[in-house]
Amino acid sequence: MLRWYIIRTLLKKEAWRHLADRGGIFVAFLLIGCFALACMFGRRFIGDQILVGTVGVCYVDEVDLGQHTPAWLSHLRSHPPEADLRIRFRRHSQLPIGLLFYGENTGAVQIRDGGTDHNGQPRYVIMVWFPGSDAGVMEPYLRWFWKETFAFFGQQRRPLQIDTEGPLLFPSGSMLVRVSPQSGGKRHFLTYSRLENDQKWFSDLPPPLEIRVEYHQLQNRADMLSFAATALITFAMWFFSVFLMPALTCEERERGVLLAQALSPASTLEIFAAKFLFYPLAGILLGVILAAIYKISVIVSLFFWIALVTTAIGYLGLGLAIASLAPNQRKASMGAMCYLLAIALLLFISLQFRVPLAQHFVLERHCVRLLHASLVGTASAYRYEMIAAIVLSLFWTGLAVRLFRRHGWQ
Repeated sequence: MLRWYIIRTLLKKEAWRHLADRGGIFVAFLLIGCFALACMFGRRFIGDQILVGTVGVCYVDEVDLGQHTPAWLSHLRSHPPEADLRIRFRRHSQLPIGLLFYGENTGAVQIRDGGTDHNGQPRYVIMVWFPGSDAGVMEPYLRWFWKETFAFFGQQRRPLQIDTEGPLLFPSGSMLVRVSPQSGGKRHFLTYSRLENDQKWFSDLPPPLEIRVEYHQLQNRADMLSFAATALITFAMWFFSVFLMPALTCEERERGVLLAQALSPASTLEIFAAKFLFYPLAGILLGVILAAIYKISVIVSLFFWIALVTTAIGYLGLGLAIASLAPNQRKASMGAMCYLLAIALLLFISLQFRVPLAQHFVLERHCVRLLHASLVGTASAYRYEMIAAIVLSLFWTGLAVRLFRRHGWQ
């Protein structure tokens, strides 16, 4: 049974410690001031730049095509690009119902049904979705897409009529290109056909397959300011719960304060509850202030609060586990820093060498994505991430309680 008057006394003790040694308070005000300046003066310079200048994954989605997959798309599936380009094909039946969401630094090539032409032949619409403000980040994927598309229809002796407002297409190999009289300004009507030895220009060719190409910008992606807000909110909770709390707990152990608390009427669960109410709440309060500076409407989002509390609980468990195992204050601080560097290295290696399974066991992988999604308004695409984050947070909390009861005050 938790007794509030004991928890209140322990909370006062923690507050007086931080008022006497104001290092943590100074760091909190420093984070708030730096991010406030970045938001005031950085938006016009940062704009819609994406964090990384390349697209990590490109989706090729068949939208509104039904169950029938054209042979052209089957050819694309059987001729993937080189290994350094990550392509993910999704049929219409594999797509979620409603809006399509794409993650950070991802792009998409959507193949849609464009109806039929005057000859009754199908037409297609190619919608290119790119993050940031520069469509050039999709250039390596589009180069592969159009190379294989021209190769397939060239083998079929089928010309293509491309209607586009984007950059002109320059296919490899020998091809005839006819410019339509409708071309002009930003819009181009070009007909492409493979050059054959016995071909008499366009006179003996079948009607071209009509394709309209559109370019669209993916909004609310990993712009620099939203990424900075996510990083600072995560760091705020990590600083209080993983770095500061283990160091101060080990300091109490070295001075005998923790043992005195264990011998007092305060139970282990009450000591644990006091630390939970102080350090994670301090991190949550700082995170809410940073989120409100970035976008005030975020603080009324239920998804944001769930992500914030889940992250705080997970970091509290991690911090108490470090505090229970570290023999002194210096090793507690070193343990927190080693954990941070080890997780960063693990995530980097798993991304570079494409080991996705390892990422799912890392709390930071899920919590950072959840916090960023709540800031930029794409929360509905991360329901499964939330479940994984809650499971990992409960695991760290349960492990911390077990370790703290056995080794916390020794």
